[in-house]
Amino acid sequence: MNKLLLTLALLASAGVVRAQEYIPPPIVAPAPWQPFNYQLDEELAARGHRNKIAGAVLIAAGSLVLAAGQGLVIWAGTHNDAGMIAGGAVTAFAGLVMNLIGIPVYVVGGSQVKRARHHLRASASGLRLEF
Repeated sequence: MNKLLLTLALLASAGVVRAQEYIPPPIVAPAPWQPFNYQLDEELAARGHRNKIAGAVLIAAGSLVLAAGQGLVIWAGTHNDAGMIAGGAVTAFAGLVMNLIGIPVYVVGGSQVKRARHHLRASASGLRLEF
């Protein structure tokens, strides 16, 4: 009998007791899209563009000279000409040096063009990033 009364009491109170209702957080709309205002540093961008062109020319010419030197070494090797092998090796080395110089020049030029958009300038109040 006690079990029955306890069960009825628990069932009767179940309708009265409810879990706390979930209230979702308010929806906040994001700020409207606004285009980014770039201010290009013309001098730095021009210097970077010149460096990119110089680097590209060095890479292209170095690749051609390297290929010509390797071709000369291969051709001279089949004809057993030691002088031509040495000349081809020097030519290939010159092309390799041109490539190795052209790659960093091109990368620095690209960095300068990119940095021209976000140029850090010194002013009387300290450093400030201008966009």
